[in-house]
Amino acid sequence: MNYLNRTRWVLLVSAVLLVLGACSKNEDSSKTNDKKTDDSKAEVIVSKVQRGPIHKAFAAMGTIAANDMARVIPKVAGRVLRIYVSEGSNVSAGQVLMQLSDAEYNLGVRGYAAVAKLAEVGVEKSKRDLARAESLHKEQAIAEQSYQDAQSQLEANKYQMEQAIAQVENAKKAVSECRVVSPISGTVTSKFVNEGELSAPQSPMPAFIVENMSKVKLEVDLSEDAFGYLDVGSKCMVTVDAIPDRTFEGVITKVFPSINAISKTFKVTITMDNADFKLRSGMTARAKVVQKARNDAIYAPKPAFLQGEEGFYVFKVSGGKVKKTPVKTGIEGDDTYEVLSGLQPGDFVVVEGQVGLNDGMEVKAKEKIAAPIQAPIPAPTVQPKGPETPASVQQKNPASYPNAK
Repeated sequence: MNYLNRTRWVLLVSAVLLVLGACSKNEDSSKTNDKKTDDSKAEVIVSKVQRGPIHKAFAAMGTIAANDMARVIPKVAGRVLRIYVSEGSNVSAGQVLMQLSDAEYNLGVRGYAAVAKLAEVGVEKSKRDLARAESLHKEQAIAEQSYQDAQSQLEANKYQMEQAIAQVENAKKAVSECRVVSPISGTVTSKFVNEGELSAPQSPMPAFIVENMSKVKLEVDLSEDAFGYLDVGSKCMVTVDAIPDRTFEGVITKVFPSINAISKTFKVTITMDNADFKLRSGMTARAKVVQKARNDAIYAPKPAFLQGEEGFYVFKVSGGKVKKTPVKTGIEGDDTYEVLSGLQPGDFVVVEGQVGLNDGMEVKAKEKIAAPIQAPIPAPTVQPKGPETPASVQQKNPASYPNAK
């Protein structure tokens, strides 16, 4: 009897162990299947559709130069007696920069003054001679020819006196021009003379270079594609290599009328205020000339946009699935496209992993945080389309260009 009971207990325990093992296998199989199902989903990187400013700009590089510059060259030759300024000196218009020796020019003034005095004496004598000749001519005591000669001599002596007076004035002017002055207010950026040297108008280098840096300019070459979009007054953003953490506002003040036939570029002059004098001549500058912009736009990263037969489309992620969504684009920024239709702010679009995606496919999404876009300074506004003529379109400011995309 005990044997039978032991056998029953062994069979019962074995049965329980078999049941428990089967359940464990079913549970492990279920977990494995769930894992395989999750692993089968495509992994994608998504980015959020945002609202904010967007712009398109033409990029170019150039060198900063003073908007107003003077190469100071002495008008007379002479030895430099004294220099009153050095590089970096701030000067006002009319301020004396250096003094040349005026000794020889003062001697010239004295010599020409003596000649002028002699000419004046000759005029006085000619006047007396003419008065006597006129009296004798009335009495018919002298010939007509003698009377006319007295008149001509007076006129000749007057011309000689005027010439001598002019020479005196020129000599005095030469003396005054030995004081070399600055024609503009600004900063002395270069000095090419030293005390004791000879300086002359024919010198190969100017004596000084004075630059007014309160405003600076930048001349850049732009592709001919931009010619129809830009005009005087168009806004620009300028950065300089020497100040990498700051952006300066500029405005186009001149658009050169011709396009280089070889490089297919044209020049524009960009002017910037420089009240704090941070910008200096010779700095390398990079300009972005704003072609078109919108301050309040819906935009998404460029990698999200795929080209289809009927235009762009994106894969929008919602509820763990992707949806192929046609979109209409507007302004093309540096790294983004403006979205005119098809998406709303807050939507998520696939920016990496689009290969092999189909409409309705389940995906595992990971968000990529996009860097904020800075607005132009200030950003012009794109105006709605309206009736235009070819001539008006050619001359229109890019901020209101009707074909902005």
